[in-house]
Parts: sequence; C-alpha cells; structure tokens
Amino acid sequence: MMKRVVSGIMCGFIALQGVSVPAAEAAYDGAEVFEENPSEDTVSDSVTGVKAAASDGEVSDLITCTKELFGIGSGYDEFDYTYTLDDKSGLTQYGFNWKNTRSGETVYVIIDSNKYICNYEKGETGYSGLGTVTAEEARAAADSFLSLVVPEEYIDNVVYEPGNRSDKYYNVYRYSPNGIPYDDGRISLRVSKYTGRVISYDAPYDCPFAIDYPVPESIISAETAHSLYNDCCALAFEYRDYYDYQKKGYKLFPAYFISYYTAYMLDAFTGESMETEYDDKWAIGGSASSREDAVFEEETAEDSDYSLTEAEIASIANKADILTAEEALAIVEREVPIPDKTNITSELEKQGGEYYWDIDVKSGDHYVYMYINAGTGEVLRYWDDNEVYKSEIVPDYETMLETAEKVGEAFSSEKFENTEPEYQEFAYESGNVYGYEFNFVRTLNGIKYRENFINTGFNAAGKFDYYYTFWHDDIIELPGVEDAIGFEAAYDRFFEIAPPVLTYIKTDEGVRLVYIFGYDEVCLDKYGDRIGPFDGLPYTEKEEFSGYTDIEGSRCETVIIQLYNNGYYIEREEFKPDEPISPADFAAFFKLKGKETEQGYVFDRIADKYYGDTLTRYEAAEILASLKVDAKILSSGEIYSSRYYKDEIDYDYLPCVAVCYILGYMKGDNSGCFNGDSVVTNGEAAVILYNYLTS
Repeated sequence: MMKRVVSGIMCGFIALQGVSVPAAEAAYDGAEVFEENPSEDTVSDSVTGVKAAASDGEVSDLITCTKELFGIGSGYDEFDYTYTLDDKSGLTQYGFNWKNTRSGETVYVIIDSNKYICNYEKGETGYSGLGTVTAEEARAAADSFLSLVVPEEYIDNVVYEPGNRSDKYYNVYRYSPNGIPYDDGRISLRVSKYTGRVISYDAPYDCPFAIDYPVPESIISAETAHSLYNDCCALAFEYRDYYDYQKKGYKLFPAYFISYYTAYMLDAFTGESMETEYDDKWAIGGSASSREDAVFEEETAEDSDYSLTEAEIASIANKADILTAEEALAIVEREVPIPDKTNITSELEKQGGEYYWDIDVKSGDHYVYMYINAGTGEVLRYWDDNEVYKSEIVPDYETMLETAEKVGEAFSSEKFENTEPEYQEFAYESGNVYGYEFNFVRTLNGIKYRENFINTGFNAAGKFDYYYTFWHDDIIELPGVEDAIGFEAAYDRFFEIAPPVLTYIKTDEGVRLVYIFGYDEVCLDKYGDRIGPFDGLPYTEKEEFSGYTDIEGSRCETVIIQLYNNGYYIEREEFKPDEPISPADFAAFFKLKGKETEQGYVFDRIADKYYGDTLTRYEAAEILASLKVDAKILSSGEIYSSRYYKDEIDYDYLPCVAVCYILGYMKGDNSGCFNGDSVVTNGEAAVILYNYLTS
C-alpha cells in the first residue's frame, strides 16, 4: 500500500520541499502574481484585525503563514474570519477574509488546522474589455501557484486538463496516484486575463494527499468488467429530447446510453456492483407561474357607459364551465383528508390559455399547497409541509405503492396509465431513512421518456406528503423504435466506443478502485451509431482548437490572436482573413444564436430575415445594432441622418449604420465612406468584433 502521512500541510509543504518562502515568491516575478503593494511590507510583523482569537496560537500561526504564503501585505487593512469544526476529522477549518479598503481588492482563504488550503479567491476590480495575457502565461502562473501550495507528490501525479477561454483562464489538474485518476482529487485554478494573477484556487474539501490509495494489483481485467457489467443490464434505451424553438415543441429521439438509475460501477478487485452516487437525475421542478405586474390607470374619458363590454362578457362566459375553488379542493379531499380548512386562500391563474387554481391551506404551523387545472380537475401539485424525518416504524412498501397508485389514478388518470414506477429511499449519511419516493416515468412506444413523470413522496412514517406532475403536451416528433438493434448489439457497440475506465472513488469506507462506465456520456441511436446526448444529431469528435495556420503576417494578426485568447474564434484550421465571412461563421465568432434553414441563415434576434451565403456591411451593422437597440427605434429611419459618411447610406439601414458608428463598432474607409454593399471578410469581422468588445 502506498501511504503518505501529511502534517503541517501548506507551510509545511514548503519546508518539505526545501523551498523557503522568499524563494517560492520569486517564482511569481514573471507573472507578477503577488506584487499588489510593492511599496508596502510584504509580511506584517504583527497580526492585526484579530480580537477574539488574538491569543489563540493556532489561529495566529495560520494567519501569519497564509499572509507569508500569498504575500498579503499591510495594505489589506480589514480582516475577519469564521471557522467550523469537522467532527469526522477533528480538524478546524478557518475562512480568512482580507480587504484593501483603498483599492477594494479582497483575498479570501480557507485553511484547516493542518495548514491544508482548499480555497483561495482574489477579488479584482476595475478591469473590462479584452485581456492581453496568453494561455501559455496563464498556464505558467497556474503551475507556479500549484507548486507553492501542494506537496511535490501531487505535482508528480497530476494530469493537466486545459480549460475554456473566456474572460478568465481555467486550468484543471486531476490527481492520478498510481497513474489512475481520482476525481475527488481535482484542483482548478482561474487566472485573470488582465493581470496574469491566479484569482481563484479550488481544491477538494478533504485533503487528497493523506489518503491510502489501493494499489492496482490482482484486479479484474477491463474485459471481465465488461462481461460482468453486461449482466447488470445497466444500459438504457429511452427517449431523450430537445426543444425546437422554430416549431415551438419538443423533438424526441430514442437513444441507448449508460443508465443513471442502475449500477454503473464495479469494484476493480471483486467485480462487485456498486450503486451510482447520481441516482436522482430527473429534474423535479418547473418554471414558476409568470405574472405580469398590473398597471391600473384611472379612466378619464367622458364616456359614462359602464355596461359590460364584449371582452368582459366573453371572459365571464369562459369561466362558466370551470371548477370553483371549493370544487377543486374537494377533488383533492377525496384522496387526502384536510381536516382544518379555516384559513384558505385561493387564486385563479391563467397559463397558456387554461385556468388553474392555486390553493393554500394553513392551520397554525401546518401548511398544504395545491395546484389544480380548473377546467379538467387534474391535480398537478400537492405538498404537505407536515414532514416527519424519523420514525421507529418502517413503512410497508406495498402499502405506500398502493397509495401512490391510487393517488396517481385519481389526480392524473390519463397520464398515469402511461407510466412505469421507480422506487427509492432517501437516507442521511448515518443510514436513517427520512423519506420514500415513487417516480412514475412516462412511456412512449414501450420505452421510457424520463423527462416526463408523476412524482409521489412519503415521509419517514410512510405518510403521503407530496405529488408533482411534469408533462410535455407539445411533442412534435416521436420516432418509432421497432427497428432498434436491441440491447445485445448495443452493448457490443457501446463498449467499442466507451470501454470501462479505471478510477479511484471516495466512499464512506475510504477510497476504492473501480471500473466506471459511462465516464463521459455516450449515446447511441437505435441503429448503434453514436449521437449527441442533447440533440440526437450525429456525433463528431472534436480536437482541442489550437489556433490558425494562416494568419502570420496578416494586417489583423494581433487582433485575431487577442480575440482567440479571450475565447472568440471560428473553430477551423485556417482563418482565411481575406475571404468573405458566412452568416454561420459570423454567429459563431460573435457568439450569437442562429440556425441554418432552407431559406438561408436566421439569427434569433432578427427572426424575420434570412441571410445568404455572405454578409454585407449593411447586414453586419443590422445584426450588431439589433443586439443593443430596441427594434422600434431601428424601424424608424427618420431619426438618423447619414452625416457620418461621405457616401449615401441606404435609407432602410440608416438607423443601424448610425448606431454602429456612434458606439464605435464600425467606421468607414480611409476616404470616409461606409461602403454598405461591400462583403465583410473574416479579417474585417475580427476588427468589428474587437471594436464591439472594447468600445
């Protein structure tokens, strides 16, 4: 067994590595990571700002150690801290918070009594626009920071994973003792693109460096794990969906994938099946009812006819056939007694052309909530807050199931008859069960559509206490599954693409070595071809984009590189600066939403217009102006003039061209002409985007 006993972590790490604090700080000279106050003392001789714990040797030592480690000088003149005691480890964890009241910058550090640091946050102010720090400089700063705060053992067993490009660089390091990844040993660092400083460091809450990691000797093979896992039947074949915003409805696609709801791991030594930690994946919840704020304006017209209008008469007629609040409440009471109804509030709401009763019943501290379709009488939600989290009596499964089925049939009969039940218990870490749940998943063509369900819950005593329905009535595409390849062929195809991965995981018994399946989510269509898990479209493996091969010497090379470093790029090998940009590339470059159609490209913000294979300068101005200015303003060309340019501006584009000129997005050529009919090249688009982000 490999074992490392760690004490005096952090400042102790530096001593273990034979590196003094000044030497460690010198590693930051290039990136200027901790040179905020060069004219002030780097380390204060006394601990200031601490009152309650000033005599506490441990706290004083930790504060001093942290200030030395991160170069927190006396310019940070405000300080406070909080602390928590971890009963399991016996360690106290401190949250130190410094602030420089002159600059507004802050530093927050979480450190435990063993000097293990799991969090560092450096607040920066006053920066905007595009950063100038490169990815290579950010990686160097992250590496240097990491070597300062973790032991050499971690550095020797780490796998670097480059993060995304945005206003900050994300750098992820995954601990891999014995060459095997440990997911709970992940550390992430964010580096500012403006200063090159590490502004965020997140490590596991529990120190991953002082754990016994099982040595991978005499473990079962991946092929054996494959065979054993096949017997677990954990491959699912279900409908998944995505929403089509053009057609206003859900499109479903059948997919084979590793099920979240059955075993997905095998112990690498014994082949024992282990239940997933992520067995509650369905999204229980929906959008809250949206209410428009009503604005009442006193009628000032001289017309004194106060008889009912046609609209008022129609509204009354519409409600003639809907349930009253009393009738809606009675539907619930047939299945669930509500003894005290002295304090009831009810509100009739209209959503999507239908009416719903929102009913609250209060009795002292007891509260019951119901949401009922006033037209059909369907009970969509029920919740009783009289919760019981502990019971000496273990409720009977069959009795709860019978209740769940009876309530489901009574509240939502048409939906309920097209579902299949799933059961689970909710327990604390101590093992005490505090609730039970039956989730009735919708089935279509004989397979599950997990995004739709009827959810029923019971408290620790087995009393029914909540009911929830989530259902899509706007399904516009439902492919058949009669020609699916079947589970056996899907298993073989799946493991060609996604063989089991050997990894360490943390359990209540310690770290275990397991084969994990579906480590990266893989979906196969009904024919066994790999598809995207969220849209069902053919899957293409993407390599990390590393820049263009044809921009050296281009007049906009610097701009293109700076945009790329800040996460703005067209993902292809050649940038082609002198070729016209397509609407799709323009959308990708500017991070705009749009879609290719048979008529042409359509941008979400300009839904009524289709763009051809290229974009003119007029059209680019139209797209950018639509992001910043209300459409009503842009539809009135009279409010602008063409005085900004020497050439005549097309009347229909006057407002857009003026907006882009005023905001600094697009200027004219050297002779002062806009040239609206000219095609926008990729290089010109880069300059426009640069102006758009920095103006």
